[in-house]
Amino acid sequence: MPAACGCLALSVYGQPQHTYELPEVTVKSKNHKYLHVLGYLREYSSLFNNTDTIFLYREKIIDFMLPTSKRGKSRGWTAPRLLASRSYFQFTDSEGLDSVSDYFSTHFSLSDWIGLPGNFSLPAKLRDTESANDTVMGRYRPVMIWQKNDDNVSFIIDVMAAQTPPVRIPGLSNLISRNPDCDNLLINYKFENVYYDTIIASNFSGMTFHVGPCGKGNSMRRVFHSQEPSYAETYAELYIAGREYMTEAEAARCTKHPPQKDQLSFTPPPEAPELHAYILRLISRVEAIDHADIRRKEKPDERYAGIEDLTKKYTLIGWLKSLIGLGPGTKE
Repeated sequence: MPAACGCLALSVYGQPQHTYELPEVTVKSKNHKYLHVLGYLREYSSLFNNTDTIFLYREKIIDFMLPTSKRGKSRGWTAPRLLASRSYFQFTDSEGLDSVSDYFSTHFSLSDWIGLPGNFSLPAKLRDTESANDTVMGRYRPVMIWQKNDDNVSFIIDVMAAQTPPVRIPGLSNLISRNPDCDNLLINYKFENVYYDTIIASNFSGMTFHVGPCGKGNSMRRVFHSQEPSYAETYAELYIAGREYMTEAEAARCTKHPPQKDQLSFTPPPEAPELHAYILRLISRVEAIDHADIRRKEKPDERYAGIEDLTKKYTLIGWLKSLIGLGPGTKE
C-alpha cells in the first residue's frame, strides 16, 4: 500500500482541540517479498590503442529482483539481467577515417557486472540531520564520499583507493578479476526517500560508474592487427524505469519468463538528460545504414560454387548409386 500520513486531533474535557502532525507511515503486504526494478542504462565505451579507436554507445534495458524479506525461497539477483539492447559503433583509424555499424563481434564493454548494493547503515554524521557530508579516507585519497540533502543520499566509492571494498558490490570481484589492470573504478550510487538510518533496496534511484582505462594485454591484438597495447574504458548511467513489488510466485514467473523485447521501451526516464549532439549524429548514421543493399553487394562465397540445389532430398539408395555414377541420387 502507498505511504499514509495524517493528523490527530485531541480534545480534553471540552478544552480546545490540539492538532498533531503524524509521521509518514508505509504499509507493506507480507506477501510482497520481492522488489522488481526495471532499469534504463546508457553506456559509453571505447577500445583503443595508439592509432585506432572503436567507440560504442549502447542503450540497455536491464532488471533486478531484490528480496525484501529473508524468508523467500529465492535470493533474486542484484547483478543486472539484460533484457534488450541496441548498439552504435564508430571505428576510427590513425588517418581520421571512420565508419559506423550496429554490430561488432568483439565484446569490450565493462558495464555488465556492476550491480546494486545490499542494505546498509548511514554513517553517524548523516543521521538526524537534513544536510551533511562525510568522507572516508584511504591511504592516499578518499575511498568514500557521502552526501545527504533532505531525504536524498548519494555516495561515491573509489574502489581502487581501498585495499578491500568498503561495501559489498555485486559483480565487483568478477569485474576486477577479468580486468586486473585498471586505473579507475568509481561508482556513484543515488538514493531517495531515505527517512531512517538504514538504506534499503526500495531507496535506490540510480547510479553512474566509470571503469578504466583497463589494459587488455594480448587479448585484443587480433582486433587491431597490431602488437601495440590496447585499453578499454566505460562510463555508464543507470536510471530507474519502473518498480513493482511481487509475491514469491510472481517473482518466480518473472525469473523464468522475463519481459519480451516488444514489451519494453527505450524511451528515457524524465530525469535522463538530452543526448549530446555527437551521439545523436552517430545514432542517425547507424540507423541510415541500408543493410539489404550491403548484402546485395557482398561477394558470393566461391566455396559454394557448383552446388545445384541444397533443398533437394536424397534417398539412401539413390545417394549410394550417385557415388558410383548410376544416378543423381535425389527423388524425382
